[in-house]
Amino acid sequence: MTSTQTLDDTDRRVIARWAAACAERVLPLFDAEPEAAHAIHDALARTRAFSAGESNAAVEIGKRMIAVKAAGAATTPAGAAAARSVAQASGVAHMGAHALGAAAYAVKAVSLAPR
Repeated sequence: MTSTQTLDDTDRRVIARWAAACAERVLPLFDAEPEAAHAIHDALARTRAFSAGESNAAVEIGKRMIAVKAAGAATTPAGAAAARSVAQASGVAHMGAHALGAAAYAVKAVSLAPR
């Protein structure tokens, strides 16, 4: 039986582009030491590369937890949510449903940001 979570590569690439756009909008809320910031920016760049067909799911699956770990270095709750949005976007190569997490964490980041 095929899972309802199953998308082909073409569909996951489209969804990854959308998830990256969600995460990118809140990325300025992320503040951490340079190493963690680099990891988050790299994860977003890899997500964009996957969406453009310049990477494949196997490579991205192997690297997707890097952003999750870097999110722990955030200095604010809004920043942590922004980093988790990127981490979820980078997980779309593995499973399209991670795009929903990218959008949800982006919303959470905005709701936690100082006004």
